[in-house]
Amino acid sequence: RSEAEKAMTEATMKRAEGKEAESQMSMQAALAARAQADLARYRIERAEVKAPIAGVILKSEVDDKRGAPVKIGEELFQIAQRDRLRVELTVNERDIQRVKVGQLGNLATTAQPGKKFPIKVDRIVPLGEAKEGGNVFKVYATLLEEAPEWRPGVAGEARLDVERRSLAWQWTHRFIDFVRLKLWI
Repeated sequence: RSEAEKAMTEATMKRAEGKEAESQMSMQAALAARAQADLARYRIERAEVKAPIAGVILKSEVDDKRGAPVKIGEELFQIAQRDRLRVELTVNERDIQRVKVGQLGNLATTAQPGKKFPIKVDRIVPLGEAKEGGNVFKVYATLLEEAPEWRPGVAGEARLDVERRSLAWQWTHRFIDFVRLKLWI
């Protein structure tokens, strides 16, 4: 609209100066700019935001961006399908060698500590991240049973089924590993 108004003002000035041909060119530029503005307004009025999946909105930035220009492809929402929620585990580097793809386990959430949800490891990200004074690895798992009461972002603890070891090994292996590391044994 501002371009149309600018071209219209220019056309009026050119007409006052007696430059009729240049005035007509500015008038045509004003009409073209007005048509572009009308097309943009029409597209905005008919615009719809559609997600490729049906799900629950996890995060919305629409209120923050109200009235601001948005580029095509810019994220406005994060949506998840309730029946396809994944579990993201953070595994300490001292335990990651015991985790395998396909491994089974259970997850207890902080919201429902008495209820155990069966899980299966799908993927292990081989790149460690520095966190809380040590390295951790991301491990992704899926729920084996539907949990309609689950909400995205719920935290908890998971226990994965590993090979059977004696009780003495379970109590002492971390200390022995620590000593081996420090003494280079």
